Parts: sequence; C-alpha cells; structure tokens
Amino acid sequence: MIQCLPGKWFRYEMNDALESNLPKGVAFAGTYAIFANKKCLYVGQSQNIEQRLKGHITMARYSNTWITKWGQFHNLNIAIRHERFRFERVLIEARLIFRLKPVGNIQIQARDFRCKRIET
Repeated sequence: MIQCLPGKWFRYEMNDALESNLPKGVAFAGTYAIFANKKCLYVGQSQNIEQRLKGHITMARYSNTWITKWGQFHNLNIAIRHERFRFERVLIEARLIFRLKPVGNIQIQARDFRCKRIET
C-alpha cells in the first residue's frame, strides 16, 4: 500500500524482477507520469490511477519486460501525485506535458485553435 499525501509527488520504480508489480493502493484521483530510460513517455490524470495504469502497462510473459503502448522496457518509473479536484489535475497535467514533452501525448499546436471569422 502506497502512502501518497495530497499535493506531494511519489516515485515508484518498476524493474524486471518478478516481484515488481504495478503500484497497489493508488486507487485515488491524481496526476501521473510514466518514464523509461530517463525519458518521459506519458503524462495523464485520472479519477482512479490504479485502473488507468493497468490500461497503459502490462508485464510480458516469459521475458520480464514491461509492455506499454510506446514500446517494451526493462525498467519503468512512475511519478504519482494525489489531487482531489479535477481542475488541479488538469492544470498539473497540462503544465507537465508542456515542460516534459512526452512522446505518448499528442501535442496540439496553438494555430489549430484559431477560428476563422465568418463574413455575413
């Protein structure tokens, strides 16, 4: 069971050892970041981090590697921050995506949001 205080980051290391598993006891709302080889793979926020991580990461059979949507890795690091309010999670997620530029998050350019003026 992980003790994660609201507003504080907790880092969890998953290596290729058989006893290494996905973090347990993180069934709370918060923001998370997945790292491999000192590079950020993905930043996200969820109402239930434990369920969301199960969707992103699985253990490969017979090879002791972690399978993600972004490749297979022997070591993964996960940073988890417990936040109760959704607006805080969304703001933290957006700030981390901007700063870390993870390979798994889609970057939307600001020009895509500009609206063309419709003449009547």
